[in-house]
Amino acid sequence: MILSLFASSFPTVSDCYEVLGITHKVYRPMVGRIKDYISLPKPNGYQSIHTTIFGPEGRIMEVQIRTQKMHDEAEFGIASHWIYSENKKRDWKNYFRSKETYSENEVVWLKQLREWQSEIGQDNKTFLEGLKIDFFKNRIFAITPKGDAIDLPEEATPVDFAYEIHSEVGDSITGAKADGKMVTLDYKIKNGQMIEIMTSKEKKIPNRKWLDFVKTSNAKAHIKRQLKRSDELI
Repeated sequence: MILSLFASSFPTVSDCYEVLGITHKVYRPMVGRIKDYISLPKPNGYQSIHTTIFGPEGRIMEVQIRTQKMHDEAEFGIASHWIYSENKKRDWKNYFRSKETYSENEVVWLKQLREWQSEIGQDNKTFLEGLKIDFFKNRIFAITPKGDAIDLPEEATPVDFAYEIHSEVGDSITGAKADGKMVTLDYKIKNGQMIEIMTSKEKKIPNRKWLDFVKTSNAKAHIKRQLKRSDELI
C-alpha cells in the first residue's frame, strides 16, 4: 500500500536519471515498481519516472521524477507546448510580447485562448486548470455526417461535439442523433459513432445547465463567454 506520493521536477532528462540513482542509493526500491515513462512514454504523451521506495521510517512512497517541461505538459496538457519555454517567465500572456516565430495555427489558437480568458474573467492559473484535463484524458473519435473525424475526450457529449465543429453550432444546438437515433444533449458519445447535430436558425443563448455535463474546456469557455455577454445585456 502506497502511503504517500512525492513528485519533483529537474532541468534535464539526465538529471532525472541521476536523481533516480541517488534515490535508490539512499532508499531501498520496491522490486518491480520502477516505471520509466521517459524512455517509453504513455500513449497520451505523458513522461515521467515512477519508482516506489521504502522511505523514512519504512514508509512506502511513490516518487515521480521528471523535467519541468514534462511537468508542465502533465499539468496543463497541450497548451504547455506553446505557453511555456525554458527562458520565459511562466506567464502565458508573455507569449504575445515575444519576437519568436510560431506557426499560424499556434498563434490563432493562443489568441483564442487569450480572448476566452479575458472574457470569462479568470486568472491565469484558474484558466489553465480548466484546460489541462482535455489532452491527457482518454480520447475518442466521433464522425460528422460528412465523414470528418472529431477528436474528443472520453464521455464527451453532443454539446462538446457541436462546439468542436464551430462555436455557432454549439450555441444553437437543439438536438442530436447518434448513429441515426435521437439522443439527449448529455448523452455520452461512444468511440466511432456518427453524430448529427440539429440547430435552430434563430440566435440562441447556451443553456446554463450545459455546464453541468460538458467535458471539453472549449465548450465550457464558449458557454461561459456567451452567458457572460447575455448577463451584461440584461
